Amino acid sequence: MWMSWFFVMSLLAVMVGILLGMYERLRPSVALKRAFHVLVLAGAGLMLPVLVVAGLDEPVNWFLAALLAGMLALTPWMLRDKSRSRS
Repeated sequence: MWMSWFFVMSLLAVMVGILLGMYERLRPSVALKRAFHVLVLAGAGLMLPVLVVAGLDEPVNWFLAALLAGMLALTPWMLRDKSRSRS
């Protein structure tokens, strides 16, 4: 039962995050940008335990879990504010 909730919440978080990201492109805002990042990371974080448990049944899902874990590990580095590094 918990896997269903995690899956649904993950999809909702990612969809709302993407919508916030598109709206942020129209009206730039730091708060919208941060909300977009938080929602997309939360959605991916909620999906990870679902893929790990599903990987116990089918080994192919371990590949997807490893890709998702790698994405979660690299996302903060990819989303860092590049404007601060310019002088």
